[in-house]
Amino acid sequence: MSLDILYSAEYLPRINSISIQLSNIKLNLIESIEISNSNILLITYLSKLYSFKLPSSCSNYNDLKPILSQSGDVISFKLQSTTNNDTNNSTIDQFNDNYKWNNKFISNILDYKPSLKCYNCDHVIVNLIHGSTKLKSMPSESWSEMMDFWHCHKPTTGSYSNNEILNRFNQFKPNLNDLIIGCNYFIINYKQYENESLKLSDGNNDVCCSFCDFKIGKIDENTGNCQLIKWFLKLNYTIDNELIIDDFKPSLFIYNYLLDSINSTAIRYYLFTSTSGDRILIWCFNFGLKLSINDLNLNNCLKIFYSTSNSDIDSFLNDGKSINLNNLDQFELDSIIFNDLISNLNKINKLLPINKFTSTIWKISYLSLDL
Repeated sequence: MSLDILYSAEYLPRINSISIQLSNIKLNLIESIEISNSNILLITYLSKLYSFKLPSSCSNYNDLKPILSQSGDVISFKLQSTTNNDTNNSTIDQFNDNYKWNNKFISNILDYKPSLKCYNCDHVIVNLIHGSTKLKSMPSESWSEMMDFWHCHKPTTGSYSNNEILNRFNQFKPNLNDLIIGCNYFIINYKQYENESLKLSDGNNDVCCSFCDFKIGKIDENTGNCQLIKWFLKLNYTIDNELIIDDFKPSLFIYNYLLDSINSTAIRYYLFTSTSGDRILIWCFNFGLKLSINDLNLNNCLKIFYSTSNSDIDSFLNDGKSINLNNLDQFELDSIIFNDLISNLNKINKLLPINKFTSTIWKISYLSLDL
């Protein structure tokens, strides 16, 4: 199939609707356009047949031309999905435990001899052994910020005050063979692996591969626990004699962070600065979407509006009308994460029929676990 036509279809679960856009195509030259098998869009254009998969099922249509509309170079139309959608399951809570390499996923592959390996040299850091490795899940990484909302009348002293809860958490230490799983890192008992696969970097809290000195984690200053950062690792396992080598994209840190932040604080605007000084302004417009772009199918997407222009960012932040700065989250990102984020956003942006809002600073893109 040729990809001369740019195609995107966005499934909106909360209204059970599919929004479809096409570009590089003229409405008056479409010979036929229909829905087949409930989820295939078929277009005959200039004597060529194009086939695109929809992100959700809908009724079959023999002729969609009456509902098409063209604005500039883009044809748009909407379809009602026939998916039996439970709106209660389309909330952000549905996605909180669906981060990559979560407890459920690793539990399901323990019989396949999984191991966490150094991303740089492929040496084994941690072998995960069925019946021996004890898997535990971390709470939301912003749980401590939410303690103010746990009580109508929050105690200021005693066992349930914020300080006491934080102190107990900070004194927590993983036991031997524990693997505590968070969105972006694992916690292990450092002493169990010291000198065998891990060592401390001289003069700081960096945890390095003992084989190649590649940084793969850190000792947390508050808890003293060893955190292995997921994007510095590979997860290997074997199914039916086939070796599976999986990695963790650094930009997934932002995907996880945005979901957690929206769920915890409802903030939707973010200003990220790289350690090299570059900036990106993000407006997280929607979440929980399914998306089809040409041959790419993505689940649990965040719809992202973004700008990397310093002049546009300054204008937006300083005009006093666009945003209350109290609703803006700002922090610095490691350049590895920042660059991977920009790369992924730009990659998807270039595939979209509509990739920028006219007369605004915003480019359009998506983030997903599937990227």
